[in-house]
Amino acid sequence: MTDEVSERTLPPVSIAAFSGPLDLLLHLIRVNQVSITDIPIAQITEQYTRYLDTMRELDLDVASDYISLAAELIYVKSRMLLPRAPGEPEEDPRTDLARRLLEYERYKQAAESFHEVDALRAGLWPRPETEVPKSSDGATLEVSLFDLIDTF
Repeated sequence: MTDEVSERTLPPVSIAAFSGPLDLLLHLIRVNQVSITDIPIAQITEQYTRYLDTMRELDLDVASDYISLAAELIYVKSRMLLPRAPGEPEEDPRTDLARRLLEYERYKQAAESFHEVDALRAGLWPRPETEVPKSSDGATLEVSLFDLIDTF
């Protein structure tokens, strides 16, 4: 895949759209329609670093967290490429990253549902507080159901 073709397939990025490096990584995983637990590290790392390069070209202030995660992706890829010593347990280096992504996704979904509830509640108008009428001596007035019906 040439750089021209792959750059056209990536959607434009705005750093304001992502709330952190895990959000950008989760976005790339969704765009590529891959499983969080089986991330194609080489492909995702290439796209992630291309986003970082784009952010630098646009003179955006790139946070160290984004660069740190890019370094972690490269480290995971290098561990996947290295041969394992005989008898060494076969541990997938993507496991920790996948665990963190799944946890982040759960928190993000919870925050989105809280935001939806908050937006729904913002559309409701509570009844303004009114003072309960009192009699001339300061006691609360006693009214019956029939008094209310008559008043209505």
